[in-house]
Amino acid sequence: MSAALELLFQLVFEIVLYGVGRAVLLVFAPHIGVESQTKQAKSSSKWWDWRGFSFMHNGKRYLYLESVQLVGLATIVSLIVLVVLANKYLK
Repeated sequence: MSAALELLFQLVFEIVLYGVGRAVLLVFAPHIGVESQTKQAKSSSKWWDWRGFSFMHNGKRYLYLESVQLVGLATIVSLIVLVVLANKYLK
């Protein structure tokens, strides 16, 4: 049971949030590159070391995979809040 929940959680965060975040960033911030899931930047630092939200590569700024997912999460939460508020106040 926990393996199924872990798989579902991973599916949501790695695929859905990345897709939503990438779409939002490509529309609203086309000058910032988006790191693809297959070409995630490898860092020599440990996972707990703060790397920031972005990195430079060949003179262009790119967002890390986790940053793109965070944008996707913020977008989905914002849309849910807007729908709830619209439903409450437009009745």
